[in-house]
Amino acid sequence: MRYKRRRFWILKQKHIRIILISVCAVILLAVLYVILSSAGKKAETSNSVNAVLSKGIINIGLRSDLGPLSSFNEQTSEFEGYEKDIADEIVNRVFKDDIIVNFVEVTSKTKNAMLRRSDIDIALTASAATNISGVNYTSSYYSDASAILVINDTLGSVLDIDGGTVAIVYGTPQAQETEGITKVEEYFNTLNVNVQIKIYASYPEAVAALRNGFADGVCAGENMLKLFGIRGMKILPEFFMPNQYSVEVTENLGAFYRAVNDAINAMKTDGTLDELMVKWKLTNYALIEN
Repeated sequence: MRYKRRRFWILKQKHIRIILISVCAVILLAVLYVILSSAGKKAETSNSVNAVLSKGIINIGLRSDLGPLSSFNEQTSEFEGYEKDIADEIVNRVFKDDIIVNFVEVTSKTKNAMLRRSDIDIALTASAATNISGVNYTSSYYSDASAILVINDTLGSVLDIDGGTVAIVYGTPQAQETEGITKVEEYFNTLNVNVQIKIYASYPEAVAALRNGFADGVCAGENMLKLFGIRGMKILPEFFMPNQYSVEVTENLGAFYRAVNDAINAMKTDGTLDELMVKWKLTNYALIEN
């Protein structure tokens, strides 16, 4: 009986050793896979950076009508703003001073087509990450908040717009659709507020619709409402639906978007993004609830 017990204990010890060796082998293989995968990604990213560097020029799309985010100074004939400064930082961190930078004016309607054709390599245009084919997106570098612009002495809250008409702008985060319903409609549905949505081609057209009585409010990012709102109008106190803006990178450059993403994350970590937001008097609504 003692012999059987001793034999069973020896067998049990063998099984434990086999299990431990198997577990260690699996862990070792997993660690090796992570190391090799990481090394492979770094090599792929480095090669993509060198491919852009070999062209000797990087084309960056910016908009000229976004106020402190991005605008074109007619006197200096140069772009300026938060996104322009971020673009400069990306180039400096990825390439140092070894590449020519060409800034190209784009619009919400032209930027994605230009990225797919490689007319531009990256774009900073207050763009929210979406599933646009041919485009990769980095992590967010800024979060704006949605708000409602109305005529003074008409509405005091977003709830007061029940039964009215809300104007939004084509190509903006507020106009993004899920199963045929815009994000603005989804928001008002959560409030049990019924609104009719009208989509306009530009901010000035949406604001003109408000001024002329064709809309009861304009829903857009706070910065855009401040930029395009006119005298006699006000922004309602509620801020909602934060819009996280990302850098768009053409898929034709392969893993290059990782290098841009690494630069954005480094700017978050070292406080550069916060400093630039203070410089351009921007409020980051990253922590706002939907």
